[in-house]
Amino acid sequence: MRYILRTLLMLLICQMIKSTPSCKPNQMRRRDKSGNYICCFTVICRQGQTFAFCEHDQSFDTCSNCPEGTYHLDTIDTSKMNTELDPCIPKPTCEQPEVRLENGKCICDRSLGYYGNDIYNCMLAEMKCSSPGFELKDNGKCEPCAEDFFKPEASTEHICRRKSSCHESQDIANNGSTTTDRSCKARTIMNLPAIKLTTENNDDNNDKNNMSNGNDERYSVLASIMERLENLETEFLIKVDNVSSNFVLDQSTNEQQNDDVVIGMITVKLHAHTEKRIYINDKK
Repeated sequence: MRYILRTLLMLLICQMIKSTPSCKPNQMRRRDKSGNYICCFTVICRQGQTFAFCEHDQSFDTCSNCPEGTYHLDTIDTSKMNTELDPCIPKPTCEQPEVRLENGKCICDRSLGYYGNDIYNCMLAEMKCSSPGFELKDNGKCEPCAEDFFKPEASTEHICRRKSSCHESQDIANNGSTTTDRSCKARTIMNLPAIKLTTENNDDNNDKNNMSNGNDERYSVLASIMERLENLETEFLIKVDNVSSNFVLDQSTNEQQNDDVVIGMITVKLHAHTEKRIYINDKK
């Protein structure tokens, strides 16, 4: 009786060994749909891929892309998986709390303390960037506000605000800092009266004749001054023409140049007529 039991046990063990295949080092022993043992070659699936075990002996496990609208960020080695599971989860949208819409793109919402460059894996910062002039960056660190941004007071917000922009009719009074906003002031516009840049030929000729009648040293000096003033007037007129032709290229710069030219013209004409009138009055 004992011999018979031993024989039956040996036959059972042999049957189990025969029905259980010996798999290679790069294979995993699995069961097929009928419950039989099979050997599967393992594979490594990338991010965004799901996996399935092989269905036939000596075949490969398989990878396939996650369904539309789902994802995962892990690399899956099927040699370490004992059961099949679906790693794909729904992709987040801008409506989810850790993500917000900015310039048409979904980004990790740093204002709520989330950071990172991957909107599918936003991380919550351990530190609180509440100090004035500092904000939470995409690397998870608190750093000073970027150029053209500021944060005036300690707050629960982790990001800086954009500075105010001055209107076209304004100039910058103070550009601000990482803790203060930009301030603006009204632009000063100089309204100059229209000036006739040419002189009456008859008046000039009469003045020169009256001056030449003096025939003294003062006349010689004044004649030299008048000649120089006329040359300057010509130079200014040429400058006005050049500025006007180039006005479209740089409006702000050329407006200032025009003002300089007009002021220079006023000065030249005032000196010229003053000197002439003084001399003529003295001769009379």
